Amino acid sequence: MTQFRYMLSKINLLSLVTLLSTVLMVSCGSEPTYDEVVKAELARTERFDSIAYGVNLGMTFDDFKWRCLLQNRAGVFKPNSTSNAVQLTFEEGFSYPVHFEFFPADITGQYDIIEKYDATIKYRDFSQYNKEMSMEKLVKETINYFQKGYGGRNFFKVPKKGDPWVKYNYVKIDGNRKIILIPIYMGSELIVKFEDLDPIKKTVAN
Repeated sequence: MTQFRYMLSKINLLSLVTLLSTVLMVSCGSEPTYDEVVKAELARTERFDSIAYGVNLGMTFDDFKWRCLLQNRAGVFKPNSTSNAVQLTFEEGFSYPVHFEFFPADITGQYDIIEKYDATIKYRDFSQYNKEMSMEKLVKETINYFQKGYGGRNFFKVPKKGDPWVKYNYVKIDGNRKIILIPIYMGSELIVKFEDLDPIKKTVAN
């Protein structure tokens, strides 16, 4: 009888270990893939177009220029140092002030619908001798800043191919709007790309 109880306890212990192993395997594999996130978010009916201060995905390039003019007159927007992008300065939310620069991508005419924005973010007074201005810290602070500002789904890691120094990009998808952060190991600028995953397939007539 004692031997039977010992065998029974071993069986119960084995069952418990098997159950726990199964739970752990399921939980570890429960993170949705990039494609699953895209599919789930595009199934939503609400659009997410906001970039900053009235600049949106889905606006025409002509509307973008008009919005930039208004924000420039208000003292919010200004040209960057090479005059090829809009520049914003964020004083709050970062350890040091940062410059956020952005401009529409793949635009050929003033009435084209904007489906993408190329952007960068960097510490305004970056110095390679200041170890507090690392790319790792800039990525972390940018994720926190964007997450607080845009809300919605959290950023998640996506393996970065072809880069032996940086393993991951960071992606945030809310409905149709994708934001991707692309860290560069040897550099001060964090690359940021905004994309409309469900764009308006039309061009406004002149």
